[in-house]
Formats: sequence, structure tokens, C-alpha cells
Amino acid sequence: CPGFAGVTKSSEFSHAVPDILTSQGTVRSDRSRYNHQSTIHIEVRDKDVKGLGTLQIVADASEGDSELLNLVERPSGSGIFEGTVPTQPGGTTVTPGPIGDGVLQVRHGSEVAITYFDDDHGSGVPMSVEKVVAIDSEPPVVTGLDITSVGGTFAVLNLTTDEPVRA
Repeated sequence: CPGFAGVTKSSEFSHAVPDILTSQGTVRSDRSRYNHQSTIHIEVRDKDVKGLGTLQIVADASEGDSELLNLVERPSGSGIFEGTVPTQPGGTTVTPGPIGDGVLQVRHGSEVAITYFDDDHGSGVPMSVEKVVAIDSEPPVVTGLDITSVGGTFAVLNLTTDEPVRA
């Protein structure tokens, strides 16, 4: 093929592919909602800390529990840091769970703020970057039922619930 002389399976294409990392650090989680006894998977991306190896961030539950998390750069030198924090039932705004025990104490209706302090958010200015996830440990309540179609071996039902659901 013209224009592809010398291209092999091991050819470097980094010059042709835009960098997926920027100096504006981002915080992501694998979901936006978790139950009160699960594991929150966290990813931080920041071009400015490539090669650091580990990165510390904070996870704060709305009840007052707080955990300092050490994320690991995977793959090494990529600027992509991953880690997890387990959750378990417990804690109130009056009596938060034990801070710094490696487990976030949460309850239904809690919010968890995952915060990364980005030393340079793209313009030389530091900024806290945050991702908030919800704790939802109660199943949806069906508030309405509509049967729209019935056949010999099937029925189509439309359910109304008190919160969004996926089927």
C-alpha cells in the first residue's frame, strides 16, 4: 500500500494519535451509584504526574467519614492512577465511622466525594477536582403498573418506580 512502507505491527503511532491525557486532572468512578456494602473503583488521569507511581486522593462520606487513598499508576508512566475504597454500613453525621480505617462508613442516601488536588489544572493554577457518587441501598418501589400488550407467550409491562431503574 502506498504511504505505508515500513509499517509493521510494532510501529509507533503515538505521533498520530492525540494524547488522551491533559494537564486538567480528572476523577472518574466506574459507576455513579453504589450500595452501602460495595467497592468504589476510582481512576485519576493527569498528564502532569506521569511517572509518579502513586497518587493520594481523599474520599469523604457525607456522614463525616474520610479516607486517604493511595492510587497506583497503571500502566507505569501512563499518568493514569487506579484504586478502590470499600464501603460498609455505618456512620451518622453525629457519629461518623472511624476515620482512616480504610473503609468508608456510609448509609442509604449518603454521598461520597472523591477529591484530587491537581497542582496545575492546565493554566498553572491549582484546583481541587471532585467526583461525587451516591449511595443507594434501597431497592426501587413500584408505584404503577401498565400492561400494554398480551400475547400467547408474552406480556409487555410498563412499570413506574420511585427512582430510575434499568432492566
